[in-house]
Amino acid sequence: MTDITLATAKKLHLETFFIDTHADTPQRFVDEGWEFTDPALNGGHISLPTARAGGLDAEFFAIWAEPTQWKGQYAHRTLQLIDGVLEQIRKHANEMSLCTNVQEILESKAVGKFCALMGIEGGHSIEADLGLLRIFYTLGVR
Repeated sequence: MTDITLATAKKLHLETFFIDTHADTPQRFVDEGWEFTDPALNGGHISLPTARAGGLDAEFFAIWAEPTQWKGQYAHRTLQLIDGVLEQIRKHANEMSLCTNVQEILESKAVGKFCALMGIEGGHSIEADLGLLRIFYTLGVR
């Protein structure tokens, strides 16, 4: 086994593509009016500055309609959260982009943009309606 220096490890980290697969941040966009480009405050775990500092290239934002609080309004809340992510991308288009496939992820990385991906957490968001699933897909959820 060889020794890896801190400099070598950091170089390797910066040359590697990193995707985090779960952040509950969309609730902050919608409920607090928080901007992804602001520092991660008040218990937040991710922001664009912290992602950049840590070498994170992409994030799957969890679109999660809390089942007790949003009972009977799952699709509505899901659409609010999707819109919250899309609004951040619109506001910060020079710094981030919506990616829905590998090609878009690679293109985003090539131009130095942070890649935003979305995934729905919990099947209740589609309210047993495959039409809603198609709508969510059209809006960029994967």
